[in-house]
Amino acid sequence: MCGIFGLYLEYPNVDCVSDIIHGLKSLQHRGQESCGISYLENNSYVLEKGCGLVKDVFSNYTKQPLVQSGIGHVRYSTSGKSKMDIDSKLKECQPLTGKSNLGDFVLVHNGNIPQIKGHDTKYLVDFLSNMEKDSWEEKLIELIETIPGVFSILINTPNGMYALRDRFGIRPLCIGTYRQNVCFSSESCALDEYIYYTDVKPGELILVSNNVGEKIESIYTSHRAKTSICAFEFVYFLNPTSYCDGIYVKDFREKCAEILAKKDKNKFAVTTDYIVVGVPASGILYGKSYARTLCIPYSQILTKRKDSNRTFILPNNESRKNASDNKFLYNIDEINGKKLIIVDDSIVRGNVMKSIVSKLRENGAIEVHVRIPSPPVINKCQYGIDIPTVEELLIPNKSYQEVIEFLNITSLLYLDYEELNKVLPISSYKECFGGNVDSELSEWSVF
Repeated sequence: MCGIFGLYLEYPNVDCVSDIIHGLKSLQHRGQESCGISYLENNSYVLEKGCGLVKDVFSNYTKQPLVQSGIGHVRYSTSGKSKMDIDSKLKECQPLTGKSNLGDFVLVHNGNIPQIKGHDTKYLVDFLSNMEKDSWEEKLIELIETIPGVFSILINTPNGMYALRDRFGIRPLCIGTYRQNVCFSSESCALDEYIYYTDVKPGELILVSNNVGEKIESIYTSHRAKTSICAFEFVYFLNPTSYCDGIYVKDFREKCAEILAKKDKNKFAVTTDYIVVGVPASGILYGKSYARTLCIPYSQILTKRKDSNRTFILPNNESRKNASDNKFLYNIDEINGKKLIIVDDSIVRGNVMKSIVSKLRENGAIEVHVRIPSPPVINKCQYGIDIPTVEELLIPNKSYQEVIEFLNITSLLYLDYEELNKVLPISSYKECFGGNVDSELSEWSVF
């Protein structure tokens, strides 16, 4: 799970590179480990990348080359790859360049191909570099039909910029337009002045080029495509202001919280003793919808420290635990003697929730009820979320009562799997919630 961003302008512009950097800042929630940009200048590709946040890596970036097209990437490593040293991490920073019989190219990738032993993005580069075809269209159609997933890709070539999603569409990718300029982004929240145009469909290949009459050309869509967008994208990763595959994320999250709240109808007396609290930042929208549905007061007694980033996408469990303990500020005056209903998007390993509850108990909360508007995370994810093993998860390794005792909470309630299916396509990818994996995805192998 990463963020990719690309611009293709009608004419070269000195603002192109800075606009790509700005776009990556809007996608920072999708990856904090490294970032990079690439643009075509004087018929050669320039690469700039480094480890860390966009604002730090490009803090002193003052170059203003006259550029027509470029792509960028923010990285979130998966499946234990984050334990590498700095030099190794830099080698895996994207964009990556390649050479082919049709000329040099540069590529950014969001997704994960678990069957690949090593760097899956490099595998994609090598796949395209080694394939002898007469056109880029043939190469990329072959990629779509050969590798089932998981990838959303932007490629800058001498022929133009290509965008494509795998046939299952597990990771998002959308298109925005402004006059004759085109923007590609993992999420519509990063489009800025660009007007949301459409999503790249599962199994679709898009070309943007000055040689295209309408600027945006849909070259190909696989007849084997199906919509299997990742459910965890909607539950957690996507910005609430983003649209993805016809769904507005804010609406989805409010609906999930409403369904959860209705399960709690008549459980909590409507008094000032009960307060609903959304865990910043992704739990706030859920919490407010839950409180509104049950007419229970809402208070933001938890606030996120300004220097705190997403703990889920930190590189290892030790760093996640350390960050969890220092992630929030607490309004102590609103905690003592109160009965609290804490709403968060999910519980994966339990680090954040355990830390929160501990602080609330220390400051006098007499009841702490936890409400999760998504199903329990009970399985690993192979395709771009850093849940490599079931053993590290909280819920499948403890009974309900053991979870209550471990978190030191009064009660716990989730959505169930079927309730999630009411607000997302049944075909969406839900492996972490116990859903089945399509046999083509699980059985495909390059070996």
